[in-house]
Amino acid sequence: MDEVADLKEKFIRLHRMYLEPNNWIIAAFYADSDVNKLTKMLYDRWVKADMRGIPLDYASERELLFLIKKINSYAGLSPTLIMRQWVAGGGFPKPSKGLSFLRMLKRLFFGGK
Repeated sequence: MDEVADLKEKFIRLHRMYLEPNNWIIAAFYADSDVNKLTKMLYDRWVKADMRGIPLDYASERELLFLIKKINSYAGLSPTLIMRQWVAGGGFPKPSKGLSFLRMLKRLFFGGK
């Protein structure tokens, strides 16, 4: 397989593992302005290609690496924190740049950057 196909599979696997189990985390991920901008671009490319495949098929290697990095940063967020901040009217929190204990454990057992 080529590098882009491998990255696409990795993105889908991480999406299922870290985002899909919790609606608050998935909402925060897609509310991220950078992720939102990129997903809109991918959707536009997909529409221009007569909606063949899925929007993720139109992502470059660099864009897939960016999305994987973003998933890893949101994986360590607490769903309770996300919900509290959203309910309080503060929008969704941004992930911190630091390595949380939970993310450190996940990397230890599952690998990744």
